[in-house]
Amino acid sequence: DSKEMGRFWGQLMRRVGVEDGRDLSVVADGAKYIWQEVTGNIGSQAERVVDVFHVSEHIYECGKALWGDEKRGRVWADERLTYGLNHDGVQLVNCLRKECDGLTEPTMRGPLEKLVAYLEPHQDDMWYRQRLERGLVIGSGVVEGACKNLVAARLKTNSCRWRVERAEHMAALRSLDYAGLVDAYWNQRAA
Repeated sequence: DSKEMGRFWGQLMRRVGVEDGRDLSVVADGAKYIWQEVTGNIGSQAERVVDVFHVSEHIYECGKALWGDEKRGRVWADERLTYGLNHDGVQLVNCLRKECDGLTEPTMRGPLEKLVAYLEPHQDDMWYRQRLERGLVIGSGVVEGACKNLVAARLKTNSCRWRVERAEHMAALRSLDYAGLVDAYWNQRAA
């Protein structure tokens, strides 16, 4: 569960010698339980990023609800997403709030209010343009791809059977290797 995963993050940070989250980026969707574990176990110093794919899903869902037809909704959503990518979360939320204030019909306001309610707690976690300029990711696809290629591919090799605890150890070692942290891990273990 999320609490166990949060504790694991904290343990892993200590194992590889990371004192606080200052040099880390956390990319995740908008789920409250994830961000609670990030704050509690990685710390408030980590750079937080709401996954751009999840943000875009919410924007496109709102566009479809607002305009009914796929084409008009997509055009509306494309414009809002592009604005968010070129500005920041604070500006995007303010833009959507103004748009919502200009609507009088409740059926139009509802989807927009729902989108603002999702984005508002994360408006400081959507500095996409700045991250891209620094060569950093804005989505969790890289991590999800690594999980698929590093862990799932190994677990699904022909004729393999795994016990849960051994699979978790294998996944941890493969992740350390991929991140270039194997030496740091073993040096810490030897100390």
